Amino acid sequence: MRGRGHDEGVALSTGVMLRRGLRRRCPVCGQNKLFRRWIGMLDDCPRCGLTFQRVPGQWLGSWFLNICLAQVLVIGIVLGGVIAAYPDPPLILLGLVGGAVTVLFPIWFFPYSRMIWVAIDIAMRPLEWTEGVDPQWELRADADALARERSAAPRPRPAGGDGAPGGAAPATDPTDGPPHPTGPASPRTDGA
Repeated sequence: MRGRGHDEGVALSTGVMLRRGLRRRCPVCGQNKLFRRWIGMLDDCPRCGLTFQRVPGQWLGSWFLNICLAQVLVIGIVLGGVIAAYPDPPLILLGLVGGAVTVLFPIWFFPYSRMIWVAIDIAMRPLEWTEGVDPQWELRADADALARERSAAPRPRPAGGDGAPGGAAPATDPTDGPPHPTGPASPRTDGA
């Protein structure tokens, strides 16, 4: 696998998982319809078996993400309104719009923040075998890479094609053992 930083153990790239989260889909397999109504989330993905709440307190990160984005949006609206209407900004209107966005945006963004946070969590803490996710989803990219490597690998040469006289395999001493990393094995002379 390519070196990707913290997601070495995940076959999917972090970008793929985040894009799936932005579409309210399972970050592992892409399954949609994970929410009943708007905020009622399934416990597990029906397709790959991923349990969304992997540890107690899992959702603190999604709440933080949701509230932070809401506040950034409100600050942007208020600052934009003040700058656009300077020197006499409509403070009551900006306050009402800011208050409405503060309440409504987190409700609207709730399912997105949950799935984005699941993707971030998997990128930071890769899935383990004990989590019960069907390995076909976790290992698909690895299987594809293995197939590409096998198709690009040189074909083995027929016996006798190694340059040994008469096509015979070169003689080896079975007591030689594996080669030493710094050179051929030599008897120890230090008395040990």
